[in-house]
Amino acid sequence: MSDKASIWWCQVSNAVRVMNDISSHLTAEKSTALFFPKHVPWYDFLFSHISEKLHRKNSSNKLDIIDVSEKIINSPDDAGRIISQRYCPEIERWPGESYAEFLSSRDDISLNNTYVWIKGINKGNYKHWCSFADEYETCCSSKKNRATFILEYFEDGEKTVPVCRNIHIICWENEIKSYDYYMFCSLLVSDLKCSDEIKHYIAELAFLLGERHAEFCALLTEYKENFAENPEEILRKCAEKFRYSDGEEIQLTSLYLTEQIVLEAQIKNIFPIIERYRRRFITDNYEQLDFILPIENKVNEKISEPYDLDIGNIKYLIQLGKLKIDSEKEKKELDLFYRSRNKIAHNNAVSYQEVKKILSRFSESK
Repeated sequence: MSDKASIWWCQVSNAVRVMNDISSHLTAEKSTALFFPKHVPWYDFLFSHISEKLHRKNSSNKLDIIDVSEKIINSPDDAGRIISQRYCPEIERWPGESYAEFLSSRDDISLNNTYVWIKGINKGNYKHWCSFADEYETCCSSKKNRATFILEYFEDGEKTVPVCRNIHIICWENEIKSYDYYMFCSLLVSDLKCSDEIKHYIAELAFLLGERHAEFCALLTEYKENFAENPEEILRKCAEKFRYSDGEEIQLTSLYLTEQIVLEAQIKNIFPIIERYRRRFITDNYEQLDFILPIENKVNEKISEPYDLDIGNIKYLIQLGKLKIDSEKEKKELDLFYRSRNKIAHNNAVSYQEVKKILSRFSESK
């Protein structure tokens, strides 16, 4: 398995909790329904981990996988019939007896020592599968050996999660949050040879442009600083290249909003640093500024306190010759922060070279 799969399933807190939650309920022989998106990140890693845990917990039980994607299921009994035909095709049930009642009453079938993993459940039948498994669990309440069902419903979009007394339901949307994807992106860039501030910026870009597609976010971060320097080019290149395990292409709105999203990342990561720079500059030159004040700004508002000055006010005082800054390096730096702030404030992203200078400057002065 890839390192990225391990990072997602073993280091991202809520993903770890989901995997452990599934494992703990199944090893306790409690049937579980998974309401997950169509493309679960590194599904094979998740499946292998759970399979291994089940085997270590109870090696006498077997794990059976049943694909029902081609089956017609219009009722809980249709779901039960599939299980009956698999494990006891020769045994007749009593008239009026449900398949859940019938299967729970048999002590002589291999179903009792089986973890049954149902794949291919869809929007039209997931409630029937949950109802069947729920009734089966109710009928087996006093039975020592019984089947444990794993119901796998993987589809995108809104899901109406049924209420089942005896089925543990894990809904991806309720468990995996935006912060988990951001944390994942941060972990992916943690070993880059650059400052922490630049890592945060690259992680933010991958998180925003990757749109909660963990495997795609991982692909973006493979381009490291080149991704931050050329986000639109790398995003399009990766979108053309990327395929899910079933061969499906990725659909991204960020392809049409790249400039706006890059600006959002800069507002979040650059603006706070410009503000810290402003306050630090004022602190370093407080006595001189305090002597110059009060002044009026462009809208004729009186400024008497140095910390109320914005970068534009400071630059204006230097141009008038009232504020003496001897260092040419410091003047250029102030100009960089002034221009960058104005660009971002007027809805224009700054170049990565400017971003890098600003972020590196802050990192050096901490």
